[in-house]
Amino acid sequence: MITVVFHLPTSFNDGSDIPPELIEMLVNRVIQKTGGITLIPCEGAWRDDEGYLHREVVLRIMTGIDEAEVEDFVEMVDLSLKTAFRQKAAWIEVDGKPSIR
Repeated sequence: MITVVFHLPTSFNDGSDIPPELIEMLVNRVIQKTGGITLIPCEGAWRDDEGYLHREVVLRIMTGIDEAEVEDFVEMVDLSLKTAFRQKAAWIEVDGKPSIR
């Protein structure tokens, strides 16, 4: 089993709140694919191209998945964060190795 961790934002890049139903949809999808998660609310910060510092509440999602399914799972999470959640980048750790995608 491989550990996957990612940060699920609670607000869009423009600062508006992400609807709770959208968050719940991705959380449920992850649970369906992996069997379970650990979810920890925390604060994240990032600097945009213009130098503005953004602070936001994120949900740190930790889960485990079979090695053979990791690549497809990470692609699903990345695509969801960039499309439905309208994120410019996604923080995803696979087996302790972080990447910004």
